[in-house]
Amino acid sequence: MSDAKILFVLTGSVACYQACDVLTRLVRNGHPVRVAATPAALRFVGAATLETLSGWPVLELTWGVQEGTDHATLATWADCLIICPGTASTMTRLSAGVTEDFLSELFLAHYRHKARIIVSAMTSEMAQHSSSLLAIARLADSGVHIFSPTALSPEPSNHAGDEMMPAEEAVLKIEVALARPKRRLRILVTSGETFAVTGGWKLSPHPSAGQAGAEFVREFIQRGHEVKLLGSRQPVGVGDEADEYFDTAKELFTLLTAAVETHSFDLVLHAATVENFEVTLLDAAKSDALSKKSQRSEPANQRTAPFDFDGIRERSKNPAVLIAVFQPQRGEFPIDRDGQLSDRRPGVSVDYVMHSASPFAVDPAGEIYLSKTGQGLVASAANLPATARMLEKELFDQLASD
Repeated sequence: MSDAKILFVLTGSVACYQACDVLTRLVRNGHPVRVAATPAALRFVGAATLETLSGWPVLELTWGVQEGTDHATLATWADCLIICPGTASTMTRLSAGVTEDFLSELFLAHYRHKARIIVSAMTSEMAQHSSSLLAIARLADSGVHIFSPTALSPEPSNHAGDEMMPAEEAVLKIEVALARPKRRLRILVTSGETFAVTGGWKLSPHPSAGQAGAEFVREFIQRGHEVKLLGSRQPVGVGDEADEYFDTAKELFTLLTAAVETHSFDLVLHAATVENFEVTLLDAAKSDALSKKSQRSEPANQRTAPFDFDGIRERSKNPAVLIAVFQPQRGEFPIDRDGQLSDRRPGVSVDYVMHSASPFAVDPAGEIYLSKTGQGLVASAANLPATARMLEKELFDQLASD
């Protein structure tokens, strides 16, 4: 169990009685929990009850709260902010960034690298309303964990009460979130390899293409981060399924730009191999000879198509997004014998380059170098999962310095 300090906020809903059960379980799990409540919440449950459950005086979220309990003080003390129950009106207001009350100020003051959790409570009609869906999407996009009931009836409710997930389930999800990094990163990974069709010939990916990207995806998911995977239609890894698929470099670039324009990613990890093949068949004899070779046979006039990383950054919803490239194209980011980055291709905006000790061999278990462009070698890792953890640390260090 984590010993994270929790600021537990109740808002006005009949589900406050369930929130008391969540509060009790968190205290029993060993968390120091301070309780704050809106005036509306205190109409459903008394301050004396909340003080007894938490062992702390209850903070009433009005502009006249006690001295020493301003939003900056609370945000500094707490490792995690939990709003339970979180009503539809509360989430809509918070998603819009409106600071008309103390709760809104508190929410905005809570540092983005710390965990923020909302256990929602609303009727099925409210949950399906477009404004609620938009609010949830905006909050989730900013890194907030939203825990909603797994199933809400699509039919109109027969009662006026808000629906909240069972306390036991809510606490389990909270503990899982707290056991993960304090800030859940949103990561976009490309994996696999593009192909080209020229002269009637289709050059397909190598069977092992995508293994490195899949390894990164597994590690980031296991560490509690949100990952979106863009993969080639050929297998992208052992048992891994992509969220969206591409065949050609043009399709990959279209999917990638659409993703960064729509969602605020912290990291774009480009592990896909982007190649453009040109094939010229001189005569039938050569054609027959080529057909007997592996699909991965490389014609002498194969060439590399540079990928437009500058365009990705320019289109990104998050202008501070970090871009990392694994196994870059030949000559695109030259590595010298000491593992240092040489002069990179002009105009390419990339933050990190990952490369194996063997320049063009992908060995997930081998030694991987992580280099920061313009600053030389950062470190070497034993394998791909270790490299993913190094990237995670770099991201957290940058977020903490922002």
